[in-house]
Amino acid sequence: MTDHEIAEDLSVFLSKLVKENVKIKAIKLTRWHLDEHSFGSYSFCKGGDAYYDKIKVFKTPIDNKIWFIG
Repeated sequence: MTDHEIAEDLSVFLSKLVKENVKIKAIKLTRWHLDEHSFGSYSFCKGGDAYYDKIKVFKTPIDNKIWFIG
């Protein structure tokens, strides 16, 4: 799918989820599996108390926007 097609699908999904029209203003997609230098890189949070502190930070809104990162 193209970036535009993915944004359109996401817009439709979110609109159904929140029951109002959602317009995607900007999208930045990566295709790690195609990057010759990463070959599908990933990251994770180590368990323990620090894990829950990081989750709180990740859940905090930035400029009243939704960010999908992963």
